[in-house]
Amino acid sequence: MMVETQEHHHGFFSTVVNNEYATLWSLDYDDGHLITVISQDEFSVKLIEQKMSPIFITACMVGGIHWPVTRDAPVIRIGRWSFAFAMPGLLYGLQFPPNCRDAMLGELVMFFEKFAHFEDYREKLTGIPFPLPESEADFWTASRSWIERITHPKLVQYGHCPGKSESSIWNQATGSLRVHRMSTVTHNVAEYILSGALKPTHINIQGMRSRLELDNSDAYTEQIFPSISAFTTVVEAVEMFGMTSKGKTGYVPKQPDMVLVEFLDFKVWTLKGECLINQMKKVLLANWAQGNSSKKHGDESWKESEKQN
Repeated sequence: MMVETQEHHHGFFSTVVNNEYATLWSLDYDDGHLITVISQDEFSVKLIEQKMSPIFITACMVGGIHWPVTRDAPVIRIGRWSFAFAMPGLLYGLQFPPNCRDAMLGELVMFFEKFAHFEDYREKLTGIPFPLPESEADFWTASRSWIERITHPKLVQYGHCPGKSESSIWNQATGSLRVHRMSTVTHNVAEYILSGALKPTHINIQGMRSRLELDNSDAYTEQIFPSISAFTTVVEAVEMFGMTSKGKTGYVPKQPDMVLVEFLDFKVWTLKGECLINQMKKVLLANWAQGNSSKKHGDESWKESEKQN
């Protein structure tokens, strides 16, 4: 299934699945429930791994927009060529053209089955008809509430809060803006892994084992999946920074929700330490000020970052 792997100083950057074209939608949680096309471009799936530890992330990309894929955030298939991704504060729709290759879709499903909380809700499997055919222009509008009814309870199961975040409400951030913030966060976490800056001391590990077992060195020899909180926490921190800089001090952010360990049959890592979050926040703010999140395209942003390290 692996297409291409590039070796960097501190990790590996692999293209797992790709397709010539896809459309990425943002199903906003704002009051108008806007549904916006974010990108129409080449699609790919990336696996970014550290050499000296089992830490890794997986991400999807359409053009220059990145978003993470994690075991504690649901991905559902809602048609032959349509998928939905849910995470705290964000809801994505991904759609391939009707002529896309069945082999590519099969590889993508295999990837989601391994690295995401994946379920298939196609009518031929569930017997439940779609609100509208995939080919209809209003497919995502008609399917939105149906997607939320499926994915929101699964997010709650993992200890996450679905829907619009409190910080996003206070600073009136649109869903599309949050998508771009998440894209930049995903890019920067990948950069931290490839550069060697993300170290075991920067993360918390959760799973079915006891804290003592996880603290043992052999706990770092098994695969440890990223939690969606590793990404959403940084988005929340940046939104909170934007609120406080504008004098909106009435909102006190919660600590990141912990994954409900009793539901896990796998281990996940999340970020810890205000130091690392603040470092990443500064990188994000610098990138946004320079417009990097909109100017850099696809793999080139990671390649350029690696050259600088």
